Amino acid sequence: MQKMIKTSAVLSGVIFLAGCGQAPAVQTQPTPALVVQKQTQSTTTQSSSSVAGSIYTNTDFGFRIKLPAGWENYKPLIAKNDMKKEASFVHILIPTSEKQFAVYDPNTKKIINGYADMFSVGIWDVSLWSKKLGSKNCANPHPGCPLEDEVVAKNSRYVFVASFSQDYPRDDSAIMQLIPGLADGTTGLAKDFLKDKFELIAK
Repeated sequence: MQKMIKTSAVLSGVIFLAGCGQAPAVQTQPTPALVVQKQTQSTTTQSSSSVAGSIYTNTDFGFRIKLPAGWENYKPLIAKNDMKKEASFVHILIPTSEKQFAVYDPNTKKIINGYADMFSVGIWDVSLWSKKLGSKNCANPHPGCPLEDEVVAKNSRYVFVASFSQDYPRDDSAIMQLIPGLADGTTGLAKDFLKDKFELIAK
């Protein structure tokens, strides 16, 4: 089953992670969209982060995510200074049996085949977050504005927000069971999913 994620409204027609010139996608959350299409190239990207079992640790931004059973084969995709250099994002990918699923890696400008984007954590600089939140443009919030409802944690330097992807390999029953409510559309907010899994750490 071939699918395409549409462009995030946040980027006003600019593909997430890649800037201009990529194929359109369907993600409407205030995080960049990932191109989903059938390709032949494969790659992964790591930053100052580590994968240990089902615990993802990012020392650049000072946080870890303890994922439950079933997430052992996840892969982090890191996009620094995305959204016109306003925020960085860590996307958590899971391998899927629906091989037509793929995500675009902006760091290498290649495709990661056979993976689905499950959720992302956006990292905003505190001062920029506050400035955007109080701007006239965000007096009536729209997808390009920071949303307090998505905040999963804050520290003196960063604001961390979480959001789910907008497209999943629905014929892959194993993946559809990883997030409660995913199969019937009752997932709720990503920050609630991460409530007992996300932890700030000292840098």
